[in-house]
Amino acid sequence: MFLLWFFFELNHINIAKFNISIIIKNTLGSGVLSMNTRFSQSQSTTDSLEAMRRFSQAYAKRTGTFFCSDVNVTAVVIEGLAKHKDQYGAPLCPCRHYQDKEKEVLNSYWNCPCVPMRERKECHCMLFLTPDNEFSSDKQSIKFERLLSEIS
Repeated sequence: MFLLWFFFELNHINIAKFNISIIIKNTLGSGVLSMNTRFSQSQSTTDSLEAMRRFSQAYAKRTGTFFCSDVNVTAVVIEGLAKHKDQYGAPLCPCRHYQDKEKEVLNSYWNCPCVPMRERKECHCMLFLTPDNEFSSDKQSIKFERLLSEIS
């Protein structure tokens, strides 16, 4: 009899591809087998990605905030917002864990831009960073082609 152990936390991270380490352990204790498996998540629609890219750029410019110096962070967050917009009808923050995402969308506290961002310029996702943040870049835009290349 085998137990299947998955060692990963996916709950609120929306990335295009991820690795999962699977360890299969015989319950009788006669060994451990480890393997890596690559999965692909479904891609957000191009329209949603473009809409969230444009929103992010406009919001950064309007608030005087900047994208993360790691472009992959920016791309993954924008993709997560697009996926949540497709799935739930609102760009729910993709960097948090929710017991009930549909309930959170209705609550709107964590819909981007979330209340902490609007009130104090605190972005948990590191999408909108103040200039004094050590991870802030000087960029307030990302080309659509670059966004696609980062998430594929």
